[in-house]
Amino acid sequence: MTDSGDRLRRIDRTPGGPRGPVALLAQRPAPAERVAAARFPLTDEAVPAVRKGTVETLTAWSVDADAVAVAETVACELVANGVQASKPGDEYGAVRLTASNGTVVIEVWNRDHGSVPRLTPPDVDSETGRGLQLVDALCSQWHSYRAASGGIVVRAEL
Repeated sequence: MTDSGDRLRRIDRTPGGPRGPVALLAQRPAPAERVAAARFPLTDEAVPAVRKGTVETLTAWSVDADAVAVAETVACELVANGVQASKPGDEYGAVRLTASNGTVVIEVWNRDHGSVPRLTPPDVDSETGRGLQLVDALCSQWHSYRAASGGIVVRAEL
């Protein structure tokens, strides 16, 4: 998902699963949960790279095309916010995608610089400040929190 060379780590957590070399692969149910995570550089170039990786990953997981389109937009907004909130010396941000039982969760992590993202009305004349408004409109829920390991996570659920 990034041009920094990181590859997505995909984890399928399928309880049970087929036995034997090819046992009923065609009838195997979709995994209960799929997770992919990647780091991204805190540069403007990261946004299209995360967009592409999000679409490719969710499409490979056979997520509904409409949900993929929404996830693409939400991931871009959250990563752009993370890039904008970064400070010199911040090495990277991270994104994690989870698909489980028809739900897609997008989590974006970056260093903690004192404030968590909040939904505020944008200045009418400003060209920025509408990303979280869009995330709020597109997601069933979203919130941000300070991670126990440090940093800020914004979690959005479709």
